[in-house]
Amino acid sequence: ETEAERMHQVMLAKMHTAPPEEDLCAGYPEEFFTFLAYCRSLRFEEAPDYAYLRGLLRQIAEREGFPSDGRFDWTAADAPEAELSGALI
Repeated sequence: ETEAERMHQVMLAKMHTAPPEEDLCAGYPEEFFTFLAYCRSLRFEEAPDYAYLRGLLRQIAEREGFPSDGRFDWTAADAPEAELSGALI
């Protein structure tokens, strides 16, 4: 069995055991479903379109009225403002 064959078998196993996007995203904004479906559709060697994915998250943030201050749960409360200026969303 080659490495490529083994990786293919791993991929098939993961595809058949992962819950459907509909179940994982039930009760959450539609963009989460779109995000997950997009990511799952990527082939291993494909690079994601990060701008598209950030745009999906930005839509949720804007609609929900979340501030775009560059602060995230993992950002230290005392982080200098200069570190926060490059907001990702």
